[in-house]
Amino acid sequence: MKAILQIHFGGEIIILAILKGYKMKERNLIPTLKKRLFIKGARLKNRNFEYKVNLTKKIAALLPYFQNGQLKPVIDKVYDWTDIRFAHEYMESNQNIGKIILKIGTS
Repeated sequence: MKAILQIHFGGEIIILAILKGYKMKERNLIPTLKKRLFIKGARLKNRNFEYKVNLTKKIAALLPYFQNGQLKPVIDKVYDWTDIRFAHEYMESNQNIGKIILKIGTS
């Protein structure tokens, strides 16, 4: 729900993959309708190489927006790579809202 509130009028939600939590129980769709949002779902597994290359180029075009701070990734938790078991358990619990990051090294 938080993500929907952040999207501009007429924006898009693109769902590329889902591990768990693919069912919507008692969700209020009014905010989605009021903002006239588009929801797209895609699976990359069955796509051809050309499609994947074009998608990669589109995503790469967004990098400057992340670099200048206009777009920010949603990071739920950061784990040291040695705690990968805990990170995986957290991911399997489906509690995260955003990405789970594994930190490698000291930086």
